[in-house]
Amino acid sequence: MPKIFHYTPEQVAELEKYYRKSPDAKTSRRVQIVMLRSQGLDLKQVASVTHCGTATVTRLCKNYRERGIDGLITTRHTSHYRYMTFEEETEFLEEFREKAALGQLVTAKEMHLAYQERIGRTTTASGFHYLLRRHDWRKVMPRPHHPKQADSETIVSAKKLTPKFKL
Repeated sequence: MPKIFHYTPEQVAELEKYYRKSPDAKTSRRVQIVMLRSQGLDLKQVASVTHCGTATVTRLCKNYRERGIDGLITTRHTSHYRYMTFEEETEFLEEFREKAALGQLVTAKEMHLAYQERIGRTTTASGFHYLLRRHDWRKVMPRPHHPKQADSETIVSAKKLTPKFKL
């Protein structure tokens, strides 16, 4: 026989209130699942109405009973995890921006090592390059040329001396 949990009128009122003012559709759906369960619908009915699995319904109801409305807001998955806030990243990059403004050479490798030292752990180079892109940093290099290349006057005069062949 399945366990039936009874929700207090205060809990039902809290769910209805948060359902109306939930910030996004995902949270609203989670609150709706628990609300339907609190209204007496069984597990399979709630799952079919909300188009989710019975395990999801069970997990969300358990999270609500254990942690309240916060159990429905927080997710199991944390995407876009960053070691610093945007402001901290800006402050970190400002040191290198000042170095670059003084004419010193600033490399991404040097910055990445300083970043790892600051946060106290290793990170991937691609993750660090994403941080740089997020703050509009880009690779700026002088136009490549050979170190022993002749000056432009010599090149122009050499062009005038070459005979032009007509076919």
